Amino acid sequence: MKIIRKHGGQIVHHKAYHLPGIYCILFLAVVVPGLFLGACYQKKYTKEFFKNLVRPEFPYDLGKPVEKFKMPKSLEEVSGIAYYKNGVLECVQDEKGSLFMYDIQSRQIIRKIKFEKKGDFEDNALSGDTAWVIKSNGQLYRFTVNAGNEAHPILFNTPLKRKNNVEGLCYKPDDHSLLLACKDEAGIDTKRQGRSVFQFNLSTGELDKNPFLLITNDDFIRELKSFGLDPLDHTPFKPSGVAIHPQSGNIYLISSIGKLLVVFNPRKEIIAMAPLKRSMFQQPEGICFSPEGDLFIASEGDNKDGEIVQFKPVY
Repeated sequence: MKIIRKHGGQIVHHKAYHLPGIYCILFLAVVVPGLFLGACYQKKYTKEFFKNLVRPEFPYDLGKPVEKFKMPKSLEEVSGIAYYKNGVLECVQDEKGSLFMYDIQSRQIIRKIKFEKKGDFEDNALSGDTAWVIKSNGQLYRFTVNAGNEAHPILFNTPLKRKNNVEGLCYKPDDHSLLLACKDEAGIDTKRQGRSVFQFNLSTGELDKNPFLLITNDDFIRELKSFGLDPLDHTPFKPSGVAIHPQSGNIYLISSIGKLLVVFNPRKEIIAMAPLKRSMFQQPEGICFSPEGDLFIASEGDNKDGEIVQFKPVY
């Protein structure tokens, strides 16, 4: 077969080989969709599906948010959130060393605290009026939120490194510690299979090198299936945020890759798994609770508006 087209005012003849029509159709119908399957496939979850997930151990209908907050331009890349007080969320974004106070009543930033220059800041937590911010390389910043609009933080170099890729941080009030969730390498000095959450003791200023929580790949796949979720939809599991429920003490982990929320009880047993709809959560990176138990999940914008979605507990 010859293809004729114009090029620079001249007629150019190209010799081309082609597959019979039926093979072209098969290629388009089978092979091409398969190239995108892992990146964009997710089962279409109905409102009824999310309603059936609701129970005392998991009191949220993730198909029915009560509010959505579009972030201003400065929080397009919102990567971490923590509840401060009186409807104010403290937010970080993963490019600028500033803590933003966002008021959900007025829907605007009411204060900005600069604590560092540029960096890969992934999440933040609060213990009283003390703010903590984590970088992906394991560096931990501490400063008070009552010292003006420019803070002078104390820096803790934890044993975690860039290979661990720390993405989640939350305060654990019962033993005055922080939980740090790693997106990648699960071990510090040795290789570990799966994903880890580590514990930082605020009284000693030291990180326990043994994981507080370790989720092996085999256990994760088995639990997915037990909750009726397809591993093709929700793997790999790479935690991007962590929070502790204020009443139950249950630990909530979200994964942007795989679009999943996993809940552990205080005994570190998985008690719930829930998908995060791609249409609602573009890139879920932050999670926190209000003292009353309202759930907030933040998504980075990725060239769109960042967003925080709020859910009320059903029970």
